Amino acid sequence: MKTLFKSLLTIFTIMFLFSCGSTPKLQEETQFSEIKETENIQEKQIIFLCTNDSVSELSSKTPFVLDDFEDGNYWYGVGDSWDQWGSHNLSIAAGVVKDWASTGSHCLKAIMEPAGPETSKQATWCCNSLIENNLSGFKWVEVTVNNPQDFDFELNIAIQDGKNYSWMQSKTLLVKPGISTCLFDISEMPDEFLENVFCFMIQSLNENPGGFLYFDDFKLYE
Repeated sequence: MKTLFKSLLTIFTIMFLFSCGSTPKLQEETQFSEIKETENIQEKQIIFLCTNDSVSELSSKTPFVLDDFEDGNYWYGVGDSWDQWGSHNLSIAAGVVKDWASTGSHCLKAIMEPAGPETSKQATWCCNSLIENNLSGFKWVEVTVNNPQDFDFELNIAIQDGKNYSWMQSKTLLVKPGISTCLFDISEMPDEFLENVFCFMIQSLNENPGGFLYFDDFKLYE
């Protein structure tokens, strides 16, 4: 009888020690998994508002969606096609992809060469087939930018009209790594200039190591 009691006591002791030794590790792994999952959710939700001037209030009217890239690609990188007018442009290509999207399932992937100190530092992606080329009355261009590079990019909006083919551009905004909602001010461009847009552009203008950016949801606010 004593032998049986000792055997049962030994078994219970081993089970108790095993359970005490394994439970904290399991809890620790679970907690770490929950923390990592929370961090990933937070990373996806971080949005920066990039403006040079304070914006007290955007129009309460529903913005006009200029391009959300769900209906095909009407954009291109100008590359060496602009060499005849000056310095080489560093944009290589612009394609609609499913790598990321702020809404829907598509965005524009804009690829560029390195913008070193001896280059033009200018990369330009264009659209000559806007859904609406009369942008008069609009004051702000909103675009969501995903910068996967470990480097800041200076971006602006440039517009070429279809009458005199003159060129105007917005102030430059600094876009840091991560996802940013950018508001570009076009309010200083006169309505008569915006009535017949020939070419709508977004540009990168500072020295950088090249790579690519994602753009989505170009919207216009009055």
